Amino acid sequence: MELYNFYKGFAQSVEFLFVVPLCFGLWKWNTLEKGMQWIVVLLFCELLINIISFYYNSVLHKNTLFLSYYYSFCWLVTLLGFFYLISGRKGLLSGVLIAGLLSLGYEYYLFGGNGGMNYYSGLMINFLIFLLSCSYFFNSLNNQHTSTSVVLILLALVIQFFTRTVDIFLKKYLLDSPYYTILWYYETIIYYYVMLLSLVIYSVAFYSLKK
Repeated sequence: MELYNFYKGFAQSVEFLFVVPLCFGLWKWNTLEKGMQWIVVLLFCELLINIISFYYNSVLHKNTLFLSYYYSFCWLVTLLGFFYLISGRKGLLSGVLIAGLLSLGYEYYLFGGNGGMNYYSGLMINFLIFLLSCSYFFNSLNNQHTSTSVVLILLALVIQFFTRTVDIFLKKYLLDSPYYTILWYYETIIYYYVMLLSLVIYSVAFYSLKK
């Protein structure tokens, strides 16, 4: 019970802390570098969905797994917009967008109406974004023209989407484990600590921009 109470309070706190880097991003909106506006839109969408999730869960006491489709759609559209503006790789990113939307739509057609989570399309989308984030991050380290703010944002994305990929994988394939409940709590607590770290990195990236 103590572990559950800690998890619930900590998780909800982190979900609402998306407002911190969002405020920094809005504050520095006019000086944001190319593509970084998409990260502000991403943070706004995540915060909005987190608020809806809190309302459904805490006030209406309803299942919120269906919101996973909206998270995946938000990540896919905003981050591919960000990657396109910092790289201009239209062909590759268009292919990823089409594949992600098709898999998301197909899984929603099969399971979304029953309030289920998009395990398969979510895993694919998170993993593709992780790979793209890694590629752009390591390329940025070798590019002297890439600003520190963009490098920090790419680092935050690598951390976030590696953790989100592992999180979905474990939630799907540990379901049959007799230790699932206790493993789920500990894994989810680690997940939210990593999300907190990424929010700090986002905030530093926006704050470091000259106004």
